[in-house]
Amino acid sequence: REAVVSTSALTGIVYVPENFIEDIKHEVEQKGAAILEEAKQKAAESGVNAESLYVQGEPAHQILNIAKEQHFNLIVVGSRGISGFKEMMLGSVSHKVSQLSPCPVLIV
Repeated sequence: REAVVSTSALTGIVYVPENFIEDIKHEVEQKGAAILEEAKQKAAESGVNAESLYVQGEPAHQILNIAKEQHFNLIVVGSRGISGFKEMMLGSVSHKVSQLSPCPVLIV
């Protein structure tokens, strides 16, 4: 079965396979898990025992929620990401985490 999505009168009708969005979500999850596993292996090679979690949602809030639930002593977060106008409008993840965290935050 296929779903029909009307984008506008100017561009016409687009046919999208029924499970298209679910398939994309699954692929993103698989690639995300692979990236996390690679990072975990690199940490292990450096003598760091790391755990990885794949979660969805607003990044700063997810980081803060997990830190609170698991009683973290320190959050380490990168400083790279959006910049300029987008950061001014949206705020950076590292800024939000550092402002709202119940524990110290190290921005690298």
